[in-house]
Amino acid sequence: PKRLQTKPIILLDDIFSELDEVKKNNIIDYFKDDVQIFITTTDIKDINEELKEKSCIYVVENGNFKKEE
Repeated sequence: PKRLQTKPIILLDDIFSELDEVKKNNIIDYFKDDVQIFITTTDIKDINEELKEKSCIYVVENGNFKKEE
């Protein structure tokens, strides 16, 4: 089969609240290559600081959507 040279978009729905630090870091390391990842969470503290530093963070609160600065 013909392979497209495109990278996938990864969707991770609130998985970091369920994992320990080792498993969180394993997932982050696995997706370190140039891949676009959308992560949802109810608590930003569940997200690794290194990952947050190189991310665009958006917040949905009371029906309002805004990019965090």
